[in-house]
Amino acid sequence: MNDKIIHLISMEFNVGKNWLMNGEGDMFNSEKPDIRLETVIDIYKQLDDELQEYLLSQAKFILKMKKERRDKKQE
Repeated sequence: MNDKIIHLISMEFNVGKNWLMNGEGDMFNSEKPDIRLETVIDIYKQLDDELQEYLLSQAKFILKMKKERRDKKQE
């Protein structure tokens, strides 16, 4: 089975990837996946190297802004 199809089935039905691929382990994941995180990872994987670096730099910039705002509130 294609990795993307396995990923989509796993996400949609909360089925373990190892169980889908090998018939081993638990059929269902015990925890619900973080859909937002999975979406970001999926988008990242579809980008070329240059755009991946850009996405990472933007994420780091957002974290820096968050820290600066938090520091200002603590003053």
